Amino acid sequence: MQHGMGMTRQDEPFASRESAPRALTDLLDDDAPRRVAVVEGPPGIGKSRLLRDWARLAAASGREVHGAYGALAYRTVPYGMLLDAVQETGAAEVLARASADHPDDRATRHRTHLRVAKAVRAALAAPKAAVVLDDVQWSDTESLAVLERLVRMPGHAGAPVFVLAYRQGECPDGLARTLSSANAQHLPLPPLDEAETARMLPGTSPGDRALLARLSRGNPRHLRLLSGLPPDRLAELAESYPHHGGRPGAWEWSEPARPVQRRTLRGTSDATAIRWEFDGLPGPTLQVLASAAVLGPEVTPREVAAVAELPPEDVTAQLDLLVQRGCLEVADCRFRFVYPLGHLAAYRQFGPAWRAAAHRRAAAHLMRHSREPASWAAHLEQALPEVEAQELAQLARAAVSALPTTPELSKRWLSKGLHAMKQQGGELPLRDELAIDLGRALAVRGEFVDARKVLRPALAASGAPGRQAQALLALMDRLQGRTDSAYEVLADLTTDAAPETVPPTPGPGGRHLPRADLPHGDGAELQLARIELMNGRVKEAARRAEVLRAGATDTEESLGPTVLAAMCALAGGDTDTARRGIEDAARLWERLSGPGRLRTLSVVPEFGWSGFFLERYEKAKRRLDTAVDAAGRHGQHYLLPHLHTLRACLYGTTDDLAEAVAAADTAMELSAASGSTEMVALAAAFRLRPLLWSRGTEAAGEGLALLRTLPEPPVAWWRAALVYAEVEVGIACGRRPTGAETVRLLGLGDTARPDPMLAYRCELAASVYAEEGDEEAVADLVRRAGESADALGLRGARAAADQARARLLILRKDAASASEACEAAAAGFEGAGQLVRAGQARVLAACCASLPGGPADGGHGAASLAAGLALFEKAGARALVAAAGADGFLPRTVAALRRRPVLPWPGVPDGVPEGSGAGRLSPREREIADLVANGLSNRATARQLFVSVRTVETHLTSVYQKLGIRSRAALARALDRLDGR
Repeated sequence: MQHGMGMTRQDEPFASRESAPRALTDLLDDDAPRRVAVVEGPPGIGKSRLLRDWARLAAASGREVHGAYGALAYRTVPYGMLLDAVQETGAAEVLARASADHPDDRATRHRTHLRVAKAVRAALAAPKAAVVLDDVQWSDTESLAVLERLVRMPGHAGAPVFVLAYRQGECPDGLARTLSSANAQHLPLPPLDEAETARMLPGTSPGDRALLARLSRGNPRHLRLLSGLPPDRLAELAESYPHHGGRPGAWEWSEPARPVQRRTLRGTSDATAIRWEFDGLPGPTLQVLASAAVLGPEVTPREVAAVAELPPEDVTAQLDLLVQRGCLEVADCRFRFVYPLGHLAAYRQFGPAWRAAAHRRAAAHLMRHSREPASWAAHLEQALPEVEAQELAQLARAAVSALPTTPELSKRWLSKGLHAMKQQGGELPLRDELAIDLGRALAVRGEFVDARKVLRPALAASGAPGRQAQALLALMDRLQGRTDSAYEVLADLTTDAAPETVPPTPGPGGRHLPRADLPHGDGAELQLARIELMNGRVKEAARRAEVLRAGATDTEESLGPTVLAAMCALAGGDTDTARRGIEDAARLWERLSGPGRLRTLSVVPEFGWSGFFLERYEKAKRRLDTAVDAAGRHGQHYLLPHLHTLRACLYGTTDDLAEAVAAADTAMELSAASGSTEMVALAAAFRLRPLLWSRGTEAAGEGLALLRTLPEPPVAWWRAALVYAEVEVGIACGRRPTGAETVRLLGLGDTARPDPMLAYRCELAASVYAEEGDEEAVADLVRRAGESADALGLRGARAAADQARARLLILRKDAASASEACEAAAAGFEGAGQLVRAGQARVLAACCASLPGGPADGGHGAASLAAGLALFEKAGARALVAAAGADGFLPRTVAALRRRPVLPWPGVPDGVPEGSGAGRLSPREREIADLVANGLSNRATARQLFVSVRTVETHLTSVYQKLGIRSRAALARALDRLDGR
């Protein structure tokens, strides 16, 4: 090879195109009718590699190969490309003189072309020659004129063979006409197929390979560059280019030195590596390309014209040229970049100052023609700090609009806007507005420390801004356990501030609702009603909720007060009104759009509590699980401790103890991370029963010890729930208070206060008085439990009253009636969905049935015991299974009852043997086990499922115990065995 095309560049590791070189081998046959072939394709598709492979074949067949690459420099050097190709032949001297003399008149140039063509033809005549020219689109006009004459030569045995390559849509016009008349073989290079991609990416998983193939469009160079990206970068590209196989996502910009942001495409040397693909584009075309890149992956001609500051007709022509050259494509009347890395490279065609100005023009255009703030706010962000105060106000409006769905984005826009405002020394009212909205965004994210730092300076602002800052700080006080001080501040604000003093602020629905929404519908009046309700001031809370509901102007405003009014009715003992209110609220919720639900996500805890008290557990769990997912995905982290605490309560009450423990652990961890103490003790309390029932008294005792180190819940309602759990689990762990102490601790001395949980508390106190043999106290508690159950009309409450009655009947030595009462309790608990309590009632029924005077059917006790064990197993109560399923449990318990007529709590062992619950993983346990078995770390699993690492660890501990294994290495095998594989 005289002048090696391919000798000056290293072969890149592109996939082998075995069929493509073979398609050109006919040219090497002396009798072949064709002597010219052309290869066409976009940059990076493998044209140069193909020409190198064919050149080696030609050399092996005995031909002398001459080659050259086109380059932009050739365009200014007459005969430069041809001279490079044949410089070591006899034609080099002729070409050098022609290049130096380069006549101006047309006739002389024509004669020079003939003379040069004759010299080159002679130089290539013997020995047989092959000429390989790459990127001929960049050749000088003189070389092209001579080349046109050479390829028009009639073929004969031993004549030179020409293989030319050019970029898609860039073949010079004259050469294109000549090639079409010269019977040239045309070989367009297609994208890599699946097999070629697999050969290029050995060891890559099929899923990753498919994603890389879609993002690269089968282009080998882009495939190679993309395959070298870290996984997070690849995920960013996939999200931002949905038409390349990713999920729909917002396009964002950032520079290489900026901190990593989720779903933000950062600067990349890979994009720089392909910027040369745009070499040769005219200046206006480059300007249009860069303007399109500023706008995003998909653009319209009108948008590009506004950013490029060019006439629309000129922009349309340039866009068509970019489509012809394979940089853009057309879909749904929009232009979009073919390659993601091409987009990034185009974005960096001009410097940062030009890009900032272009972003500002893009924002101005989109503000005039788009109602969606997110479409233009991202451009304003990139133009900072060189924007006007009016533009900063627009950015703040967009940030408020984005707060419910993307608080992280809202926080970023507001933080940058506030920084720009401080740099510019802008107006104080706008600065205060930005600070208040930033504080709100930080609070929604659960970043309370930073929120306080931002909001404190705004307290000095006069009028509405200062009150808004006070209200937000008070709301955070409540979330951090300082409920009394929060109530005082909020009460003062609602007393002192008239509603008309609050200025309308653009945002969801056109204004803030009302003060201190986090992010919406969670205002000061609603917060006051919540605190009053949870402290037992039910009538005050109900009045406030009714006033708010009467003044509501839309569905979003109505939802919170409607739910709260229903909760007040429930707390007052009016179950029917509460049911109707919750049904009304559910209909309001169903009418909301997706963004509307995100704006009112703060009412979901009330939905959850109402579901708990009204025994609508499954609906409440589904709504909570959805809310946890939405709050995690959309960054409303301030809600997560409350939501996970409620999940712990609901799952622990019903059918999944492992999920309850994990939810409580997550709530406690999230509370600690955000500095919020509102929920931490309540979550620890709801963790106790699942620990006792699933892991035994040792684990429950440790939970009790932890609970006593935590700050007391800030409201009476939650303190009562905590004490009830503490007393119940303490009794099971051998820490039994006296009957009088139990009545005092459970608040049973207040006979006038309605309580949805009264039947349960009475049953627990009755069990203590039964131990003391105080039949009169037990009878009084049974009466109160029955009256409460009758008033509420709830199956679970009635079941608790029946179980209390069974204790009284055993004291009176009426075993048959006690067994019937236990069976009724079991049926009620099971109908309500409380599986563990139903199982306990079945075990008690079995004990009663086995006593003298019990049911005549001798097998009744064994059947009840088996039914109870099945319920324990279903709920994951492994400690109760181990206790009640132990050999001799029933005879021992019956013997004890004969000695002393007191219904027992099933004894719980200190620990549970490994593998005792094998064969049944909960859906969440199985989900986590599958992810871990597939190689994900605990942290990666937590990120994917929007839970804490501690939650994952808790679930894994339960999985290991159920499957009887000790390590991650054994997990995959254990799961295969479980699936029968």
